[in-house]
Amino acid sequence: MVVKYRLKRSDIWTAYWRGGSLKLNVFRVVMTALLFMAAISWARDPSSSVAARVAGAVFTACVAILLSPIYPLLRFKSDERILEIGPSGIATTIGRRSGNIAWKDVARIESNANRVYIIEKTGNSSVVPCEAFADDVEQVRFTELATQWLNSAQAA
Repeated sequence: MVVKYRLKRSDIWTAYWRGGSLKLNVFRVVMTALLFMAAISWARDPSSSVAARVAGAVFTACVAILLSPIYPLLRFKSDERILEIGPSGIATTIGRRSGNIAWKDVARIESNANRVYIIEKTGNSSVVPCEAFADDVEQVRFTELATQWLNSAQAA
């Protein structure tokens, strides 16, 4: 089954906050902690004024908080996407880039009225908006097929 679509930044934003794998969430926490430790270190530096230390610490902490969810938005590609699911996995094309994902590398599939999420074990995800489907029946069929193939791969 093949779907063609374009994503909006709001789709990426929603997918980011939907969460990924445990590894990705741990990475986010570790990176934020490292930046906060840098901020604390900067705040304790006796060679600069108190105002400069506080400003540096606040700036570093803000970068830690803001950069994590903004990074995927900066890497956003508005090119048409083609996503094909089959018994062996997923083939995806964005502009001139393409790749394949085996079902064994997929953690889960989630669906709601607005989007279908195919979340890889790495934390990356494919977001398919409802506009990619001709109607609700096609979206349900897509989700059912993907879930069936995922379950088969996990059982093997």
